[in-house]
Amino acid sequence: LSMSISLVIYIVGCLSCFLSTNFVTLMAGRFIQSLCGSACFIMGQTIARDVLNHSQRNKLFSLAGVTLSLVVGISPVLGGFIVERFYWTNIFIALFLISFTVWICLI
Repeated sequence: LSMSISLVIYIVGCLSCFLSTNFVTLMAGRFIQSLCGSACFIMGQTIARDVLNHSQRNKLFSLAGVTLSLVVGISPVLGGFIVERFYWTNIFIALFLISFTVWICLI
């Protein structure tokens, strides 16, 4: 439940960033995104620690590490593509769509 709530608040942060008309609103939205994004990350680790045994947890964290490395490499390229073809605020629509899809799968 708390993961779902954090994800919903993250989605609100995405929409806030997309609709921002000034720097203060943009930074407030980014703050909400960072706070709730890290809450989801920590809750995922906590759930894995509580549910999985040592071997399964190591495999999961290894897979998560590889995935995170790939995302860190791909994100700037994808963001640059979005900015070149559309307006920079559309990055937040992409984040909204991804996080909304994750939320739907979660509930």
